[in-house]
Amino acid sequence: MELTTKGKEPLQQACRSFLEVDHSGSFSLENSHTTGDGLKGAITGETKTVSFQAKTKSNKKFNGKSNLKAELVDIVSKDILKCEVIDQQHGQHKINYRPMKRGKHELHITVNGNAVRGSPFPIAVAPSPQSFIKPSRVVRGVNKPRGTVSNSKGELVVVEGGGATISVLTPEGEKIRTFGKLNTAYGVTVDKDDNIYVVENSNHRVNKFSSDREFVAAVGSAGNGNLQFSSPAGIYYNRKDNNLYVPDQLNHRIQVFSTELKFVRCFGTQGNGNGQLQQPLYASFDSADNLYVIDFANHRVQVFTAEGQFLRAFSQKANGQKLSYPYAIAIDSSDTVYVSENGPHHVSVFTSQGAYITTFGGPGTEEGQFNGIYGLSIDRNDSVVVSDRNNRRLQTF
Repeated sequence: MELTTKGKEPLQQACRSFLEVDHSGSFSLENSHTTGDGLKGAITGETKTVSFQAKTKSNKKFNGKSNLKAELVDIVSKDILKCEVIDQQHGQHKINYRPMKRGKHELHITVNGNAVRGSPFPIAVAPSPQSFIKPSRVVRGVNKPRGTVSNSKGELVVVEGGGATISVLTPEGEKIRTFGKLNTAYGVTVDKDDNIYVVENSNHRVNKFSSDREFVAAVGSAGNGNLQFSSPAGIYYNRKDNNLYVPDQLNHRIQVFSTELKFVRCFGTQGNGNGQLQQPLYASFDSADNLYVIDFANHRVQVFTAEGQFLRAFSQKANGQKLSYPYAIAIDSSDTVYVSENGPHHVSVFTSQGAYITTFGGPGTEEGQFNGIYGLSIDRNDSVVVSDRNNRRLQTF
């Protein structure tokens, strides 16, 4: 009796499967491989999957027993999340994990006590859209807040009073001290020693205060030369090169100088091409030392190396919508990018590559709503702090 074509297929598949498996070969860690979307990153509250295929020295599927273990480790807190491991036979394992905390993690996978090739795998866990429905904390009674930044103690340094003073708040939001006498200050940053740097927009300069909040020095004047500015807004300290980066708004460039307030370099020219700027406002760095700049009048975010080489730009959101006059920016430890838009009073969220994730907020006075977002920063808990200026409060998500 002759088998039909349809009848041959299951037999052929069984034969192929048998041939793909080495039933007597010894396990090879070098030939085994790990794949899956779960290696590319995750979102809080969502399950991600990774596949591990054990191979033999002849590079065929391993048929013996292997003790595979997997755990997800939070880099900051060192908390360990045990992963679900499912043995699918012939050396194939499925690994499931469901992170509940945003931030940088490592996925550790071992077989028989030995790390698999590539382990530990870096896993950036981004916040889910549900994280932004309601704030985790609201600090009220803050006088028209603008720029904010967290120092090494977890304290929050805030430009307050419409840019007239600087206040320091405890991590819980209680005011410790107010100091300085400024003229329309906007951005603020701190260096590794907790020295404070504040940009004065109207005076076209940067002020430096010690960690004890004593005035140290100031640099800048109106103009377009080195260490001259035209209505600067933001400022960002880069730990990797110990320099300060200032978007020089109406000079349409980025100026870089040292913590001693000495000129280092500048880059950018006016225009709408790649690497050109039109009123840059705020900026922030990701973990790869790339600088993300709010290109205000071009309605986009541009990404540069620290030396000023253009990498990419993004503005696209959902349903054909784009950023509209973006204002402030912050980047958390998972390299999730937060961009405020003052017209619609909301914050749009992107991956580091510019893929749109979600938008939260909207006009109003209820918790989770905003009226003029003049600053964004990341606190010690890796949460985003929103300066809700005209509602005179800080909201944390």
